[in-house]
Amino acid sequence: MSFFIPFIVITITYWGIGYNNEEATKYPMFLLAMWLVYNAFAGLGYILGTAIANKQVINILSPLIIVPQMLFTGFFVNQSNIPWFLMPFQHVSIHKYAYQAFFLIEFTGLKMECMSSEDPATRCDPVGDFDSPQTLWASLYTMMGIALAGYLIAFCILYSKSRDYD
Repeated sequence: MSFFIPFIVITITYWGIGYNNEEATKYPMFLLAMWLVYNAFAGLGYILGTAIANKQVINILSPLIIVPQMLFTGFFVNQSNIPWFLMPFQHVSIHKYAYQAFFLIEFTGLKMECMSSEDPATRCDPVGDFDSPQTLWASLYTMMGIALAGYLIAFCILYSKSRDYD
């Protein structure tokens, strides 16, 4: 039963906020993206949990790992403005791929009044103005890869610790 609780919460959130439901594929893609985000962060949590035994240290390190990732999402700073020496951190940011996926799911195919405006001052193009280096599927596959890598690294850490007791 607890497996379905996140899907119930996601469903209430999706329809309660009023996300784009013009296409039948929007909601299943949103569910898939949420599931991948959950698993990517769970993989990161498993790595921290298996590598560090002290809960207080994990509580201190978690914000130090997660908050800098938020800088690389493209929400606060344009992704093309990130310095070259920080690029490796940008490519492992779960927030970046989640933000890209949710943005593209919501705004691709969306029809808004400002899109058809003839006045350049009020004209808008959310997807065209979005600086996303990846497509929707590339973002989803990358989150899947981050999740699988997190689970694999956590397993390897546990395996190496179990061999110490032999």
